[in-house]
Amino acid sequence: MAAGQLSPRLRERQSAAKPSRRAVLGAAVALPLVGGIGSEIAPPPAFACGYGRSPSPSKLGEDWEAALAAFEATAAKVRAIEAATAGCGFDEEEALLPAHEAACEAMEAALGRLLLVPVPDLAAFAAKLELFFDHELEPYSVEAPCLAAIRGDARRLSPIKVVP
Repeated sequence: MAAGQLSPRLRERQSAAKPSRRAVLGAAVALPLVGGIGSEIAPPPAFACGYGRSPSPSKLGEDWEAALAAFEATAAKVRAIEAATAGCGFDEEEALLPAHEAACEAMEAALGRLLLVPVPDLAAFAAKLELFFDHELEPYSVEAPCLAAIRGDARRLSPIKVVP
């Protein structure tokens, strides 16, 4: 054997003793989750939406339905005030302005909570996208054809009809 060359058996032993990059990365990622060596097991990190652990599918549906109902109730109040002021003069409209602003703020808060709740299924995700596009996305921040394509995908993939 030439100098500097290893026998196949020795090369096999050496590669077995040297962990792969994937193994090192996996250990580095897992170590904070298990709390380090010799310590108590740490809980999993919280989801961005506020859930400490992955919610059960039944809880997801309940949370989504409750948040959606709260948003729809506040949106109905906004529409009712807008309908009451339709065709009114400036003075009548001005009188309802504080109520309209309060209703809009309540609707925005309910929408914010709704958007943070994980969706239980594809139909709910399509509805969430529609609400996001209608209420949260700044006008002209996304090109209209791109927005139309994403909305079209959401509607096409949804097993139920999503209201435009």
